[in-house]
Amino acid sequence: MNFLTSSQEWFEAILYSIDDAFIVTDLEKKIIFMNSRACRLTGYDFRDRFKINEIFHIVDESSHQSLEDPVDLILREEGVTEAIVPSILISREGYKIPIDCRASLACSKEGKRMGVALFFRDISERHRKEEVISEIEAKWKVSMREMALAQQATLNILEDLEREKLNLEREIVERKRITEALRSSEELHRQIVETAYDAFIGMDENGTITAWNNRAETIFGWSRKEALGKSLTEIILPPGERKNQHSELKHFLKTGEGFLLNKWVEMTALHQNGSAFSVELTIWPVRSKEKTYFNAFVHDISERKRLGKMKDEFISNVSHEMRTPLTIIKGSLENIKIGVVGELTPAQTEVIDAIFRSVNRLARIINDTLDLSRLESGRSIINRCDLKPNLLVQEVIHNFEKTAQESSITLIEDLSSLPHVSADPDLIIQVLTNLISNAIRFGKTKVIVTGSKTEQGVKISVVDDGLGISEEDQKKIFNKFEQLNRPAGGEGYKGTGLGLAICKEIIERHQGKIWVESLPGKGSTFSFTIPQA
Repeated sequence: MNFLTSSQEWFEAILYSIDDAFIVTDLEKKIIFMNSRACRLTGYDFRDRFKINEIFHIVDESSHQSLEDPVDLILREEGVTEAIVPSILISREGYKIPIDCRASLACSKEGKRMGVALFFRDISERHRKEEVISEIEAKWKVSMREMALAQQATLNILEDLEREKLNLEREIVERKRITEALRSSEELHRQIVETAYDAFIGMDENGTITAWNNRAETIFGWSRKEALGKSLTEIILPPGERKNQHSELKHFLKTGEGFLLNKWVEMTALHQNGSAFSVELTIWPVRSKEKTYFNAFVHDISERKRLGKMKDEFISNVSHEMRTPLTIIKGSLENIKIGVVGELTPAQTEVIDAIFRSVNRLARIINDTLDLSRLESGRSIINRCDLKPNLLVQEVIHNFEKTAQESSITLIEDLSSLPHVSADPDLIIQVLTNLISNAIRFGKTKVIVTGSKTEQGVKISVVDDGLGISEEDQKKIFNKFEQLNRPAGGEGYKGTGLGLAICKEIIERHQGKIWVESLPGKGSTFSFTIPQA
């Protein structure tokens, strides 16, 4: 008897200590046992001797309509031994608690029906986690749609600006053609000058204006009658610049040597009303047996400057607006990953990791777009210094040693002693980093970095043994947002399509050249040159 009493006490102790709520009823639905968890959830005390239908009130999760409790279902339906009912429990105090509920028929060894065992668990925390994750996913989808629209708008503007650049290049070519035609016929010269879109100014060796076309009147506000006979510096230069520019212009006009000769120069000009504006100016000499005359075309670039500023501001603002939600999303994702809202299932972790990768790629696109915009607009300052290329190459190779090992790539340095160059070390490191990173990604077994001295300065090459690039693709590989279908190591790495375009801008701003040599199936060689110091 003591053994049975002890076993029953142990059994009741176990039932009281488990986290699930547990109620046992007899065939009359009277409660014969109820653990502490069941008491807390229902709000009723076991000692009150209630029937199950007096304390256990459940409603449907969706419709909130009352449901038949599973004890009734099992006792009423012949042959039903178990019932599972997901529902909401209405406690004694009126609290609505989402639960998983399971009822089982209790029988003796002989199969005699003795009562019903009812298990139920509070799943409020699980619901809360699911709601938080659903809310974050919804916000992320909205942010992604907004960012996609902003990115598309940015791409459209960049395409428009690229077309504008091509149009301006065509205008320059056309102006050069007109310049040659002017030399062949004085009459044709007069007609073209008077109808030219740009301002035309003629002057003698002293800088005195001798010709002033209709466009010059429009741009500068001075009539032909007012301008003829005046000094060029007094007409087109702001007062603060006249003193310095006058001596340089005078020297140029007399000697034919100077920074303005036969090239387009950007400068600030002055309107008759006192307002300053930006122009492009080109001056060329026309020599006769006795005298030398000078002609100039002046192109008002105020609108182009305004558009350029708008583009830069737009890219900067859009990038800032895109970075803010990106930062919030990344912070939220990190909190989810470390378990702030609860432990994630493997499937949820996989979704969060995929979102994280997409957010990081968008961040790279934003940063690369800003870098390229600064380079193209000239706002990126090149801090030149006297440096040794060998040290830069060795530094970048050292930084990639671990990455190369992880990719089973042998990284080889094959440099001769290179002469010093005048360059911005940070920008050249950015170029080397991009080229070596690509080579490791697309190479099969090895990447070689070589360097040699050339007539112009220094040539550095990055060689991989990958599948190579077709001749057609080589023509567009340095274009913006161009991503070729070269198979990547790993699971299809996705770049921004701006890396090589940024490299091209950096090298060209150093008065260098960058190119690729490749044959399908035989790897690729990316090379660039930097002028010697």
